[in-house]
Amino acid sequence: MRAAYHNNIKFGAILSLILALFLLMAPARSLAEETSLVPDEKIVTITGSVEKAAIDEKGAVIAVEIWVVQGDTYDYYLVNDTPEGSAVIALVGSKITATGILEEDEDGNKILTVKSYSPQK
Repeated sequence: MRAAYHNNIKFGAILSLILALFLLMAPARSLAEETSLVPDEKIVTITGSVEKAAIDEKGAVIAVEIWVVQGDTYDYYLVNDTPEGSAVIALVGSKITATGILEEDEDGNKILTVKSYSPQK
């Protein structure tokens, strides 16, 4: 009888240890799953004219947008401040084709994070 009692205690201790390991691993596993999830990025390619969006107090262009003809109207994409986006500033007045990640801000403005671009003729 005594041996059965000790076997039950050993079994209970092992079961408790396994349960504790599962409980410890569960938050780590769900945290790892959350950090590995990447929101879907919308990659677009647009062709349009680079225009001034903002200038500083000295009149230098500090932000640009790309205006794209959509039938009788224009659609514009604010260019995000990245190294590639900053290089587009030198192309004000030029037509370019740009590829990048499209996002929308809280006001509904389209923001393009330029990954690559090429001047058009």
